[in-house]
Amino acid sequence: MAGWFATSGAPFAIEAVRRTPSDRKGGHFARRKSDGRIVLRETAQTLPEDAAALADLDRHKFCSTNNLWFDLAAMKHALDVRQGILGLPLIRKRQERRPRRRVPPEVIQVETAMGAAIEVFEGSRLIEVGRDRFVPVKTTNDLLVLRSDVYDIGKDFVLDQVSVELPYVELDEPPLQAGR
Repeated sequence: MAGWFATSGAPFAIEAVRRTPSDRKGGHFARRKSDGRIVLRETAQTLPEDAAALADLDRHKFCSTNNLWFDLAAMKHALDVRQGILGLPLIRKRQERRPRRRVPPEVIQVETAMGAAIEVFEGSRLIEVGRDRFVPVKTTNDLLVLRSDVYDIGKDFVLDQVSVELPYVELDEPPLQAGR
C-alpha cells in the first residue's frame, strides 16, 4: 500500500471498502458537481429527503475505513496556504440519550471527520481494499458478527474472515423507560 501511494503522485488517499447493509447509516463518498472533487459525506450532513439515496448501496458503493494516506509536503503546503487550518466541515449530530430523569437534556455533538480532507487536495484518490483491512465495531450488532464464527484469529494473531459473506445483524432497541 505504501509503495502504491508513494508512486501514485496523489497528495491524499483514503482506503475505501464496498458498503454492506450494515454500512447503510454510515458516511459515503460522492463527487461534488461544482468541481468534480471527491467528498466524504456523513449521515448527519445529509438532508432527510436524501436519506434514501444515502442508503442506496448501488449509488454510493464505498465507505471509508479511516485509513488515510497523505503526502507530508502536500499537507504542509495546504496548511501554509490555509493559515494552519484545513477547513474541514463541521458535523452537527443530535445524540439520543437514554434518560435518567423524566426530561433528558438535549445533546448535540459537533465533530469533524479527518477523511473529509479528501476534498482539500486536488488529485485525491480512493483505494478500494478488501474487508480484511476493515472490521468496524460501532454497535452491538457489529460485535456479535465479530465474535461469531465468521472470523477466526490466525496463528499470526490477525483476524481472518473465514465466511464468504458477512451476515446482517439488527438487534431490537430496548424501549425507553420514563422516570428512571
